[in-house]
Amino acid sequence: KRLPIPMDPTVKLLYTEPDAVKRIFTRRTVSDHIFGYVDRHLHPFPHCSGLLSNVPSIKAALKQPSSTIYTGKYMKSHQFKRFDDSTHSTTCLLPSQISPVCIARGPVWGSDEANAVLGSDGAYFDKDKVKKGEPVLLFNPGLKRAMKLSHSGENITKPKGKKTSLDTVRYTFDSTLFKNATEHPENDVFYQFGPSGLVNLSAVSYGMKMFMSKPHFLDADPMLHENIKGLEKPNRSLHDTVFDLHRLTGIPCSLINRLQMNVLLTPTKLNRKNTEMKHVKKNAFMPVFWIEIQEELSQNHKDLFEELDFAMKVLFYITIVGFIVSPIAFVVACTSSHVHHRRRQRIELKKRRSLLFDALLLESGDNADYYHRKYVTREDVFRHPALIMRMVTCFFVTAGLSAALIW
Repeated sequence: KRLPIPMDPTVKLLYTEPDAVKRIFTRRTVSDHIFGYVDRHLHPFPHCSGLLSNVPSIKAALKQPSSTIYTGKYMKSHQFKRFDDSTHSTTCLLPSQISPVCIARGPVWGSDEANAVLGSDGAYFDKDKVKKGEPVLLFNPGLKRAMKLSHSGENITKPKGKKTSLDTVRYTFDSTLFKNATEHPENDVFYQFGPSGLVNLSAVSYGMKMFMSKPHFLDADPMLHENIKGLEKPNRSLHDTVFDLHRLTGIPCSLINRLQMNVLLTPTKLNRKNTEMKHVKKNAFMPVFWIEIQEELSQNHKDLFEELDFAMKVLFYITIVGFIVSPIAFVVACTSSHVHHRRRQRIELKKRRSLLFDALLLESGDNADYYHRKYVTREDVFRHPALIMRMVTCFFVTAGLSAALIW
């Protein structure tokens, strides 16, 4: 009873359990030492603080959000449905001080449309839009927003020494993604009120003044490049992001993702007298680093897609040939049927013009001109049931053949 209150349960444990000495020394994970843990032996204060227990934003950042993505072979395949258990992007407004759990959440961006969770996860894009070169959406979980990709007008050229190549459509980030709200008013919901060429990441970086751009400020306001000495001249072939999407399936065949992270430097009491910072201009965007991530299909998958593209080209040419041959075959069939019918009519007419047949006609009061008009006139020939039946049959056969080729 004279022991301190936190020691009371520990002493009782030593008396009641024989192996309690071993249990006094407990093993803890790295996460426990960093963010703290709960020990039931330390009564009545079981919460043990860690190194970063008072930094709730880091704890919230390490919590992996869950995602719901459509799967299957239909239009919405590999499209985001929910992110972090919500159909709209949210951020933590009131984090917990003792656990990586958020007490209150709120929207990240300035409108419901901007916060909507939609777009591809990057594994598959809408093939119908890719075929037509229409814009597609890519949802970025880190930015918690959908990013528009537009057709750059370029395709992969055929490599030298190869008979076939992948039929792809090249996409890149839409030009409006990096524009400020002055040039593109729709970007005001993403708080892009600074120079053009920057994407404001403050809402998703826990208040830090972080901005994303293309490496060396490509396609950005020239002022950003001029304020920083030592930057290279922006080169589109070296500093731009490209996505090569397979035209037939919408699957990315290769991608090169190049992005630069920048921090906004502002004068404060701490750096005002710093000799290293005195040359920094007011509100300068300082590049911290830029990354380049390259991904492409394996050679086995490339060969598979090349065979698929070659097969589709063969079917396309067969369809074209079918469209050309089918009308010709129809005309030839109708002509041969007409010629055959005319030949039969001439033979029949010759029989009827024999002397004996003429004698019979004179007795009956008829003449040969009546039969000549009946069997030789063009209008009567085309009204003949046998010819009409052959033409209808040939039409349906040709239409069926064309439909089969198109399918």
